[in-house]
Amino acid sequence: MNESPLISKEAIKRLLLENQLFVSRPDELNDDSLIMMDSLCLIWFLDMLEHRNHIHLQLEDGDYERFDSIHAIYRLIQEKGVMIKRHTNTM
Repeated sequence: MNESPLISKEAIKRLLLENQLFVSRPDELNDDSLIMMDSLCLIWFLDMLEHRNHIHLQLEDGDYERFDSIHAIYRLIQEKGVMIKRHTNTM
């Protein structure tokens, strides 16, 4: 079974850079670059992931330590991510 990814690695990189969660030049951020997020940055990232990409992560305590590279985040999203429905107004 070949499921399509919920999000691309490039989209994860954009989220990190646009929200200044990786403080460096964009060309220095690759799939295996070490990313260190404190709890507030992680909450911000998860909020942006949900609001912008409509992906909710069903995380357990040990999962929070896995946000250390684009590749690790990508794998975690594929394992634990759930697409959420967009809310539409019917007025």
